[in-house]
Amino acid sequence: MESNGQIFLLTVGLSLVSLMLIGFLMNLLYPLLGINKPLSSPSILFTINLFILFTCLILYVMNRGRVYHRISGTLNEMVLRKSPPHSISLKKLATPTFLFPFLLPILSIIGAYAMNVYNFNGVTILMILLIGILTFLVSVGRFPPKFYPLIILLISISLLLHKSLITSYIWGWDINYEYFLANQVISNSIWNENLPVSYNSMLSVMILAPILNSFINCGLVWIMKVVYPFIFSLVPVGLYYVFRKQTSPKIAFLSVFFFIIQFTFYTEMLALLRQQVAELMLVLVLMVTISAPLNTRNRSLLVVIFGMSIIVAHYGLASIMMIILILSLILIYISEKEPLNRFKNYWLSSVRHNRVMSVILFFSGYFLGVNNTQKIISPQQTRVSEKIEKYRSREKKGVITSSFIVLLVLFLLTWYIYTSNSTIFESLVDIVRNIAENLYSFMDPNTTQGLNLMMAEQTTPLRNLHKYLYLSSQFFIGIGIITLLLGKDGMNFNREYKALSLATFLVLVGGVMVPFFSSQMNTTRLYHVALIILAPYCVVGMLTILNLLKKFLRRNFSRKALLKVISIYFILLLLFDTGLVYQALDKEHPSSIALNSSYDFPKFNPYELSGANWLRDNSHQQTIYADKYRATVLGSVVPCKEIPPYFDLVASPSFIFLGTGNLERGKILVYTMTGSNIVQQEGYVSSQEILKSRSKVYDNGGSNIYSEVSPTAI
Repeated sequence: MESNGQIFLLTVGLSLVSLMLIGFLMNLLYPLLGINKPLSSPSILFTINLFILFTCLILYVMNRGRVYHRISGTLNEMVLRKSPPHSISLKKLATPTFLFPFLLPILSIIGAYAMNVYNFNGVTILMILLIGILTFLVSVGRFPPKFYPLIILLISISLLLHKSLITSYIWGWDINYEYFLANQVISNSIWNENLPVSYNSMLSVMILAPILNSFINCGLVWIMKVVYPFIFSLVPVGLYYVFRKQTSPKIAFLSVFFFIIQFTFYTEMLALLRQQVAELMLVLVLMVTISAPLNTRNRSLLVVIFGMSIIVAHYGLASIMMIILILSLILIYISEKEPLNRFKNYWLSSVRHNRVMSVILFFSGYFLGVNNTQKIISPQQTRVSEKIEKYRSREKKGVITSSFIVLLVLFLLTWYIYTSNSTIFESLVDIVRNIAENLYSFMDPNTTQGLNLMMAEQTTPLRNLHKYLYLSSQFFIGIGIITLLLGKDGMNFNREYKALSLATFLVLVGGVMVPFFSSQMNTTRLYHVALIILAPYCVVGMLTILNLLKKFLRRNFSRKALLKVISIYFILLLLFDTGLVYQALDKEHPSSIALNSSYDFPKFNPYELSGANWLRDNSHQQTIYADKYRATVLGSVVPCKEIPPYFDLVASPSFIFLGTGNLERGKILVYTMTGSNIVQQEGYVSSQEILKSRSKVYDNGGSNIYSEVSPTAI
């Protein structure tokens, strides 16, 4: 294995897979043995500890001799050197260069605490600025490459924690439903695999979260706010190893930094626990395929394990992955068979005996090249060369094969059909049907969410600048792909990685052109997933453009200077995506809950959580309504509907929940959605009209609840 970092990542990945598999088998087999609560804490602790002891015993028996000789060799080396081998001097660690990156997670935690308690964002702002400074110092060579994985990990966990630790409760979108379902598993100590909800099929939440809760015992909320983000922070580290194998350390670092600074990474993804785990598995598939020096058998085994884990971790990522793999296999087939060259060689062979065509062929030899004429003159030599190349290609055969893809497809269909009452399978069929029926709306902004986002007008000049920064980065990715096709990228990209890159780029283009495609996963998430593979091409594209400018200006800039420019561009993106620019220059339009507590967002304070708990205990199965953001978080406690834009559609009898933001503004947030999940007519309206003929039945100073029923009747 190339580094201890890769061993650590594979260890974490296999551990998560083992926990999900053990939990699934416990839930499946224990009821057959009369254990009605297979996922209770005692059952989980006993089974997993027994599994650990059993595997340790097997490893001891298998490696007993080798371990003995290794320990003996280490002891002999200690005697000769009078110090342990591979020892690390504390003086080398206690240096500003090494300790500076460790400030980031500390400031991130302190900044979130200061924001929650004192509404002070200064520490968080300092943390963001230090991340930019640290990145620039890396680009100028102030840190050795051996520190890059550690720096990436610290930047990653800092950006994740500065958002996830805001409020003492979960916030966001899907995470509320994940919390509700995982909490049901914990309460019942069993997983009902037939519950007709798509989230219910995902072992990354339904099995993994209860197991982690049993071991760590800090509450499910903090498992989701701290443990899952730490798991997700390993994704960029794995990407660094994948990119470094095919580029230089600095280009790999900047590529990963570009992936990290996207707001989706530390905002939207924090509310998608199942996708966090699935992306780690995807990165491990890439790492095993590209950078891990394993033999074919071990590589294939690990790729199958992690590939199947993606399927049980997140259905959206699994579906996108299957599309990319199938396209990649087609591209690899085309590159191996070279149908265009075969057609050309066949045409040349067919005209060889024709005198007129032979003369034309002779004079066109300059255009055809020496290799083609040699193939015609010595066909026997050509056949020998083709057999040698075919043999070499078999020796270098990768893991993206038809058998591998068929195996994953069969497992995907089996899992999605036989869990959650086939809810996911039916959804996938509906998506395919919806896309096929609306192909006539090709590149229609009303049906293509990605194109709609690109064409949408922004509300302020700063947001327009932010939009064009994003579009420029996508332009650079396109330039990078073009240089790859022309063979001018100057990198050492693996053949399979090239196919994956082209396939991913085609999927990304499809998100802008194909109706109802990108909206199924959300365009921002689709772009985020694409960057797992395409991030290096942004750096490659920028280097290509800068080299052209260098030639045009006739200036001899070094590669180091060009990387400085790229790092400054990425730092500017960081300042926009974290919301720091808006906080400094446009406070009326904030974009981050970590910098501005008044920013309306799906988040709860303790008062709102108390109101939600009251509803859970006193709603008596009546319909509950709240506005857009409050309804999202309320769903983690009790089923809730969003207030429709037309209030006469509100069912009766029902409860109306108003959160702190509603009470401060005296308004509720409503919207309509049309076409391909495109939000229209979003805005705040007065809450007085919907509260007519309703009485206040609950008030704790931070949340109010209204109902047609009098307070004494509840």
